[in-house]
Amino acid sequence: MQMKKKTVFVIAIFLLFRLAQTSAQENQIFQNVISKLASYTNKHSPEKTYIHTDKEFYTNGETIWFKVYLVDGIAHTPSKKSKVIYVDLLNLQDSIVAQRKLYVDYGFGTHGDIEIPETADQGTYRLRSYTTYMLNEKEPFFFSKEIHIWAQQTNDDEPFVTVDTLAQESISNIKHQRPTIQFFPEGGNLVNGILNKLGIKVTNTQGIGISLEGSIVDQDNNMVSPFKTFDHGLGTALYKPEPGKSYYASILINGNEEKYAMPLPLKKGYVLNANNNGESVTLRVATNHKSGLLGTLLVGHMRGYTFFNRIEKSNDTKYSVRLFTKDLGNGVAHFTLFTAEGEPVCERLIFVDGENGKAALSTKTDAKKYEKRDKVSVEIALNDLKNSPLSGSLSSSIIKTPNKTKKNSNIVSWLLLNSDIGMTGFDPDLFLEDDSYTKNHLLDMLMLTHGWRRFIWKDFLNSKVNKQLAFEPEKGIMIRGQTTSFRNKYSPKTSWVTLSTLDPFVYQEKKPTNFQGNFSFGPFAFQDTIQAFVKAVPVSESKKIRDNELAIHADDFLLKVPIENQKPLVHETIRFDFPKAYKELAYNRELNDFKYNPKVTQLKEVTVKAKKKTREEIIDEQINKIAIYGTPDNRVFADSIMGSAALGVFDLLRNIAGVQVVGSYPDQNVRIRGAASFSSSPSPLFLLDGIEVDVGFVGAMLAIEVELIDVLKGPSAAIYGSRAANGVIAIYSKGTIWIDNNKRQPSPGIATFKVDGFYKVREFYSPNYDVPKPKHEQGDYRTTLHWQPNIDVDTNGKSNFSFFTNDVPGEYLIKVEGITLDGRPVSAVQHFEVD
Repeated sequence: MQMKKKTVFVIAIFLLFRLAQTSAQENQIFQNVISKLASYTNKHSPEKTYIHTDKEFYTNGETIWFKVYLVDGIAHTPSKKSKVIYVDLLNLQDSIVAQRKLYVDYGFGTHGDIEIPETADQGTYRLRSYTTYMLNEKEPFFFSKEIHIWAQQTNDDEPFVTVDTLAQESISNIKHQRPTIQFFPEGGNLVNGILNKLGIKVTNTQGIGISLEGSIVDQDNNMVSPFKTFDHGLGTALYKPEPGKSYYASILINGNEEKYAMPLPLKKGYVLNANNNGESVTLRVATNHKSGLLGTLLVGHMRGYTFFNRIEKSNDTKYSVRLFTKDLGNGVAHFTLFTAEGEPVCERLIFVDGENGKAALSTKTDAKKYEKRDKVSVEIALNDLKNSPLSGSLSSSIIKTPNKTKKNSNIVSWLLLNSDIGMTGFDPDLFLEDDSYTKNHLLDMLMLTHGWRRFIWKDFLNSKVNKQLAFEPEKGIMIRGQTTSFRNKYSPKTSWVTLSTLDPFVYQEKKPTNFQGNFSFGPFAFQDTIQAFVKAVPVSESKKIRDNELAIHADDFLLKVPIENQKPLVHETIRFDFPKAYKELAYNRELNDFKYNPKVTQLKEVTVKAKKKTREEIIDEQINKIAIYGTPDNRVFADSIMGSAALGVFDLLRNIAGVQVVGSYPDQNVRIRGAASFSSSPSPLFLLDGIEVDVGFVGAMLAIEVELIDVLKGPSAAIYGSRAANGVIAIYSKGTIWIDNNKRQPSPGIATFKVDGFYKVREFYSPNYDVPKPKHEQGDYRTTLHWQPNIDVDTNGKSNFSFFTNDVPGEYLIKVEGITLDGRPVSAVQHFEVD
């Protein structure tokens, strides 16, 4: 009896030990998965961009007005990473026609414009946006939308050949081709002995979905389950594979049976089933392993934010759980089942249309109909579903209502759907704008046949996602390069590097390179193009002069971004049936702009004769554009002095009568004898390319950076007033004025180059007919009535703006898009008429 009690005690101890061991293992797996998701959310979250354009159709010479939104990829709030956004217009050959580099100071993004070249070919172009931080993803996925450009010179009224046309032709000729069928077992695999749901996608040779009927048949030709695909080629089937049996899919094409092999089921495995009825999501987990589901972990997250987790404590072979969508967010929910050993074995996507992630945006005009050149006032309201006000950032365009059969995606469908699972090939509004059972069923089939694209779980858990970034988020413009031996670019040299820039961005900084000779200055935020000067001297000087000579290699400032392999989207193609009417409207606008533009003068044909200007005349003309003085008292050219490459700027003035150079480089100053001044400083006025600078700034420059120097004394300098009482030293840097066309040879320790700044946005013209002006006599044929890129909604959820109609009657469309401060994307449209 005592022996029996001892045995029971030992068994109990052993079971407790195994239970504790299992619990510890479960906790370790749980902590690993949850901590990796938390790290991803907090430190390595992606970025998303979205472009709202004034319209999707243009003619040559028109302007694309756009606002680009930049958000955190998880919360959809303003991104705290990048401050630089790129927007590219790509032509039919996927070559970049135009690029805009834009700076985001704060908030959700910024706006810009692209003028379409007059020589642009007719066709469908693509507008894409991205940050360099996005390039860290294995397969970078940028926002991209179609832009349709009509050539003014074409006279036909034929609409674009759309994918819809091709689809009809393909369906009519389906009997001549064998469709492609793809199978997507729910959760990842079919498993013997367990009822499985199977996603089915049928497409023709052009990748367009086909609606047809078929059946799953076993090896004995017994029908196991019928299936049907809908208009977009998506369908489902239910069946339970049996051990030892084989299965295939059967369809009839022109009376002939076509067979397709089914995916092989696993002998042992797991199944994850999900059912979304709108109000709730029911998850069912099953396995045919003898150990059951003990220790398995089911995790649910939305864009990386974990909202559900469950560790199974029993060895049952199945369980189910129900989640209410009102308690969840809005977007693609990703469920993953892990084994007790931490291996991901099942995945399932569900689109959750939860109340917590929704907002209501409404627009209201002060009338439904207007006369020509009437004022239109628009009121905007932004609230949650409980009618509480929300704040946010919006943009709006007003255009003549286009006749089209398909829609482009809006900010809601992009952020909540396409940006997470990739381009589906379908019009996303088809899935999101209707709450009917058919549309929800179609959306669920879409989730069955697509996967979440941000990371692969095995790589993610092995820390391959959180590795060192190849591209850090850009905070501004960086000026980078390397210093090497002047005669061997593969021999890095450590040095002190001085960067100097001029108007309109005056800056100077000196810093050492690293051991590889690399230097970096920035980040900067300036517009237009600036001239930059870089000077380098060795950290340790050598007795050999040749060893002290350095070469400066500036990094390429152009961002090289690969062209992603992205074909035109099937159901985002827009069919227009009014290209002739639109082109006429655009032509009338262009004709009126030319006729009434005060900057344009129509001239009769004339013959112009001119003699070739001398070098001195060209230089004087260019200096007169910068300076206000006439002929200088003295002028010295840097290339006229022997050995100037080794001299400082002020050393060029030593041989000029009446000019005294004091000190040695780089601590030098200049005195002009005979200059009478009552000020405390005897220094002359220093000008660098027409801009006043201090003596220290130009004193640090080398003579090789300079084209020429003008000296003004006494009466010649009086034009600058009292500040030039001691004379003027006007220095002109290389590149500012034209000297000759010969290619200059690089010089040791000095480099000059141009740096492109951020794009300077043009202002959208919107007439105010309340204030009469002579230019109002011309006809008003604006193709975009109004463009409002920045609409800030106040704390009461309200905003407003106004504009004037033009001279073209018809129906007009107001489209407003944007995002709330807490990350809820919104979109709204409204129509009004002009008589």
